[in-house]
Amino acid sequence: MKKAERLARDSDRVVNSAASEAQRVLSEAQSEAQRLVGDARGQSDRAIAEARQRSDRIIDDARREAERIMADAQQHAEQMVAENSVTQRAQQLAESTQQTAIRDAEEIRMQADDYALEVLERVENVLHRLTSGVQAGKDQMRQMNQPQPPPAP
Repeated sequence: MKKAERLARDSDRVVNSAASEAQRVLSEAQSEAQRLVGDARGQSDRAIAEARQRSDRIIDDARREAERIMADAQQHAEQMVAENSVTQRAQQLAESTQQTAIRDAEEIRMQADDYALEVLERVENVLHRLTSGVQAGKDQMRQMNQPQPPPAP
């Protein structure tokens, strides 16, 4: 029995030692797990911070690119408006010039017609005087060619 008691004590010691070792290993495992969780949290926090920084840089780059595109589009639109405005002004000027030319041409035609009428009236007066002169000459010739009655006794 002594052997059984000794074996029981030895087994209690082994069990206590195993329990103590298990407790120590468990405590170390918990500490290591907490350290690993802490490290993982730190790494995930750093990864999240880096991802946010990259995301912010990408967003900033996208904003700058969008602003550049908007500025280019605005400039292009202003240029198109300016070109359209220039085209419209040129078209208005062309129409105005055409209308002025038509009015000037009509005025010149009317002045030419008036001048032609004046010249024709002068020619008519000259021809009338010539005709009157011719008629007077003819009348005179007729009178001279008419036999004259003998003088009365």
